[in-house]
Amino acid sequence: MNRLDARTPLVPAVGGVTLARFVEAMGGRGGALAVARWASDDGEYRWCAAVGKRLVFAEPGDGEARDLFADAFEQLGYRPRTGPGANAYLAGARGASQRELRHLGSCGYR
Repeated sequence: MNRLDARTPLVPAVGGVTLARFVEAMGGRGGALAVARWASDDGEYRWCAAVGKRLVFAEPGDGEARDLFADAFEQLGYRPRTGPGANAYLAGARGASQRELRHLGSCGYR
């Protein structure tokens, strides 16, 4: 068993096919986007980020899903009590808003 640290994702990374199936199971892009919006409006930013991540990685060109995902990460960046925790989320938000998926690995979102 591996030691957990700040870079270890608690949920294993999944491939594009699995992400597309997840989006399809939520009623397609429209259904998943509605769930993410509802979660954001309700203050459930972790759930919004989880759904948004799957939307962004299933359809990388979806700007609306990317913006919603970046907004959720930005809100999550204001909550940690440590600098590195806040930095990880804010770097992820910046990467998503600038369409750079490489920044998202800093929070275990690969």
